[in-house]
Amino acid sequence: MVCNANDLTETEFEERIRLYRELAKESPEIYRSKLAETLRDCARRRGDYSKAESDYSESLQIYRELAQENPEVYRSELAATMRRLAFLRLITGDYSKSEPGFEECLRLYRELSEEDPCAYLPRVQAILTNLAILHSSTGAYSRAESEYGESLSICRALVKGNPDYVGELAVTLNNSGNLHRTIGAYSKAESEYEESLQIYRQLLKKNPDEYRPGLARTLTNIGLVHMQIGSFSQAESEYGEGLRIFLILASNRSEIYDPYVANMLNNLGFLLEKTGNYQGAERLFHEAFTYLADPARTDFERIAVAENCWGSAVVYYKTGRFSEAEASFQEAQELYEERASDDEEFKCGLAKVRIELANLYRAQGRMNEADDAYGKAFAVFRELREKNPNGWRIDRADAALDAAEFYRLKGDVDKAKGYCGEALSLYQALASENDCAFFEEKVREIEGYLEGLR
Repeated sequence: MVCNANDLTETEFEERIRLYRELAKESPEIYRSKLAETLRDCARRRGDYSKAESDYSESLQIYRELAQENPEVYRSELAATMRRLAFLRLITGDYSKSEPGFEECLRLYRELSEEDPCAYLPRVQAILTNLAILHSSTGAYSRAESEYGESLSICRALVKGNPDYVGELAVTLNNSGNLHRTIGAYSKAESEYEESLQIYRQLLKKNPDEYRPGLARTLTNIGLVHMQIGSFSQAESEYGEGLRIFLILASNRSEIYDPYVANMLNNLGFLLEKTGNYQGAERLFHEAFTYLADPARTDFERIAVAENCWGSAVVYYKTGRFSEAEASFQEAQELYEERASDDEEFKCGLAKVRIELANLYRAQGRMNEADDAYGKAFAVFRELREKNPNGWRIDRADAALDAAEFYRLKGDVDKAKGYCGEALSLYQALASENDCAFFEEKVREIEGYLEGLR
């Protein structure tokens, strides 16, 4: 009986690799390809990423040699192995090695798709998405936007020929929406999320188990857009629906979906805090905490824990419990600092928490400490702006307004005007790029505030 590679243990794979190495020395024309295939299959099963990378690298080298000798047979195997190695490096954050791997893989799949578009065009689309994710992670947003654009065009063409690709279209729309949300293109993000939601709702009727997670994640993302632009009732509806789905998912796989439940409860807590329902917000933050693992296992969980501390701190601050607020702000700050040096989302969280801490000090009359906290916050925002000039603009603008009010109270009108002008420029840019009344209202509000400073 032939043993399926999927049934082999890691030890059995290693024994098979040892055997094929020996055989390949004696009969390379027969066994080199088997060795390359087995190394690749073993890498897929590895729990140790460094061992997996070593296996993929050796497999890739063999396939390069085979593709030089017989390109018609081995080019596709070379591309497939290259893709898996590049993807491994992507998920482990080794972007400098992942990028050239994906780019070479894309070139190969483009060549293959000219010969057999049905077989290889879907792989071109997948590699473009991988590259877009990589470039989004490294701040190369214009490249990521271009790659998502081509990926979506291919995906739409594939759907016309085969409706089974519609699920991939929903995923790609959501990912492109995430990019546009990151760079402040909220109208584009909203449109892509809405189309993604429409597809997921149709797919859910056919296979709810498969498509519930995608629907819930897209509901989260469009809720974040609506929260940012002040459409609180829409955000509340989307968060509520997403929460109900994540609770269903967590009832069967709590180890995977409990952090998503916590994240959604945090989002709802921030929404209630924005609308002045501090009691309801505090209840949600406390409930979210019960779904969070200790210690956090992933960056997603770490952000959820930091946001939980931050959200609770805001509630304490708004309800006059200053000592509790300061302790929670400090805890959130420490959590964000752990990863702020190499992750943009943690870095932005750190800047925003420092602004809130500065506002707390201001409310207590601790003006020197507030001045220092504002300075540290804007130092982080400057780093974010250098990497992504169009990113986090609402957060940067709102922080500048907080600083403007602080310096107005200190009597430093020129500095207040400078921060107010910065906020105005950011909101004017957002208003010109997005068809959204919220941004136009903010521009008028800031113009009125600035006029009062003159």
